[in-house]
Amino acid sequence: MALADVPTGVPDALSPQPLERAALAAMPAVWRVEATTTMTGIRTKDGRTIPLPPRARAVSRDGTAFGVTPDGYLVSAAHVVRPTGADLAEAAYFQYLAFSGRPHSTDIAREWVKDNDAVPTGLTPINLVMRPTAAGAAAKVDRGVTPRIVEVDQMRDIAVVK
Repeated sequence: MALADVPTGVPDALSPQPLERAALAAMPAVWRVEATTTMTGIRTKDGRTIPLPPRARAVSRDGTAFGVTPDGYLVSAAHVVRPTGADLAEAAYFQYLAFSGRPHSTDIAREWVKDNDAVPTGLTPINLVMRPTAAGAAAKVDRGVTPRIVEVDQMRDIAVVK
């Protein structure tokens, strides 16, 4: 393949840029983590429940995991593979504001959840899927797997999955 044949954004082993070559070398060890769930509302410390509009009910949190053994053990942040109720409430409130046409940001959502001790309600189990990173045509192949969480250390914000 000639250098001109490499699609834009795909790391190239022949690139003069060290970062591109490093990204290509690291790709087999890097995995994308997707944690998705749905919820019906957000409950505040005073017992009030804010119902979420249907478009704001699906909540996703994305992150990264890194391969640490050839037989499939990966390490990720605990908040990525096992998001807390506050993490999910923040994402839901952000979407609630956005779909309501109101000013929204992660800072606004984080502060509101903290100030109101907000928690999600009507929560479905979290669906965790991990996909190896890929570039070019390989990126279009869905090779997602459901991992098994081996151990989580919330204090250190680290998790081991297989």
